[in-house]
Amino acid sequence: LGDDECEKQVDNFKRYMEIAQKLECNMIRVWAGGPKPNIARKDHWYRAAYFIQKTADYALSADIKIVLENDENLTATVESTLKLLRLIDRPNVGITYDPGNIYRVTPNYYGIEAVRRFGKKIFHVHVKDVGDNNNLQVLLGEGNLNYPLIFKALKEIGYQGFVTAECHKEPSKDMSDIHI
Repeated sequence: LGDDECEKQVDNFKRYMEIAQKLECNMIRVWAGGPKPNIARKDHWYRAAYFIQKTADYALSADIKIVLENDENLTATVESTLKLLRLIDRPNVGITYDPGNIYRVTPNYYGIEAVRRFGKKIFHVHVKDVGDNNNLQVLLGEGNLNYPLIFKALKEIGYQGFVTAECHKEPSKDMSDIHI
């Protein structure tokens, strides 16, 4: 996005902050945007950091945390997420650690080492499984992620925050959305 579009997103964020305060919610997800890290230019990194800093500064005055989800953008990998966090450099900015999304980009580097490297910057956790060929149409436990080891690592770093189950499996005549 260009500067004008980013400023509009910051203005939208202010409204989300008002809503969060009314709901007594202390975290708001902000998208890092940008392309995948392997094709991002310097200006993508600096633009994202600058506008996330603006939201973080507004949020800090209201004791609200900003969470960046690991997804197919500048936060797609452990390294890229840590790079962006360093550029932002705000105490109230952390991540929604989504090992499934990291796995889809770097299948050998999503679990224990990722948790240890992210450490106290993990503010929230998404749990979903990923099957072969990055198939998201699987239930938790049917895919390739090792959640017992991930939860052990989260316990080791003292994580006591929220864990949210996420599932992309579509309901069918054999499996209702309730069952999923």
